[in-house]
Formats: sequence, C-alpha cells, structure tokens
Amino acid sequence: MANEPEPLIRGRLVRKIAASLERLSPDEAVSLRTEHDPLLQELFRVPGEGWVPQAKVMPLLETIGERLGPDDYFEMHRQGGREAVRGPLMSGIQDGSLRLFDLEPRSVLTLMPLLWGQTLRGCGGFEPVDFIGECMARATLRGVPVALLGKLFREAARGILAGTLDLCREGVGEVEFVEGEGAWVFEARWVEL
Repeated sequence: MANEPEPLIRGRLVRKIAASLERLSPDEAVSLRTEHDPLLQELFRVPGEGWVPQAKVMPLLETIGERLGPDDYFEMHRQGGREAVRGPLMSGIQDGSLRLFDLEPRSVLTLMPLLWGQTLRGCGGFEPVDFIGECMARATLRGVPVALLGKLFREAARGILAGTLDLCREGVGEVEFVEGEGAWVFEARWVEL
C-alpha cells in the first residue's frame, strides 16, 4: 500500500541476524556470504542504533529461512531479539524495570509494545498484552504491512517475543502462534520464577 510507512529494522538486530550464519553448515555459510557479500558488508556498516529498510534485508532473511528451516529460523530470531532489546537504547528501561518489577515475565511482556517499537518501525505494533492466569499471556500484533505478511516474518515476531521473555531468564518460557485473522496472536507460557 502506498500510505504504509517503510518497514525498518534496527541495525543491531540486523547484525545479530547476519552473524547467525554460523547456524548453517560451513559450505552453506560460505555460499550465502559469497552470494550476499555486498549486502552483508553494507549491513555491518550500519550503526547499532541506525535503521535499515526491511526490504533490503528480506532477500537475505528469505535465503537464511529456506536453508535453516523453521525451528532454527525461530531460534535465530529469538537470539537476535534477546540481544536487540538488551542493546544500549533499552538499558535504562531494563534497569528501571528490574528495580520496579524484578524483571519477571509479566513486567517484561508489559513492555513488549515499547520494545517492539524500539527494534522495528513500520512493522505493525503489539497491543498491550492480555494476561491469562499466573503464567500465560496473549500478545496481539496488528498492522503488519502487506509486504511482510508471511510465515517468515511471523516466525521472526514469535522469536523476538520469546527473546524478550528470555530477558527474565533464558528458556523461561515458550511462545506459540495461535491465530492470524486480521492480526497475529501469540500465546506465551512461562514457568514460575
């Protein structure tokens, strides 16, 4: 659509994703680096707090997604999301959250709309999270641009959400995609800390 903002991704997340080529076999990693070398060189020059057009990164992400498979692609974004929200821009928010809420799953998920907006722009937005019981929540992502609608970006969003939950303690919870009619709904479950 002509009036949709250009989807952007934070430089530090792009670099973390690009660095995850080690998940591939050595031959695949060399092949992918050769195939996308000019783009990779450009991406590593972007400052960590800079922004990169999502359209520029999509060919690389699609190739990585095809070669990794869905599980490893999700884990790549989980690690990338965890590192991206730990970045310097978020340190003040995390420190404040840690003092106020002891960085528990509920407090981290409450910050999800803000964390998403600090990592991605023009890529839709998370609504305030609905908590269901003690160790479960539903997170709804609305307004994903048409260009990003697809399983790869959905798995990336799921991975970033899980990576954010990992700020409490790595592996504390799991995130599953539940439905996608007009918005993407993810269910997060975690163990009591």
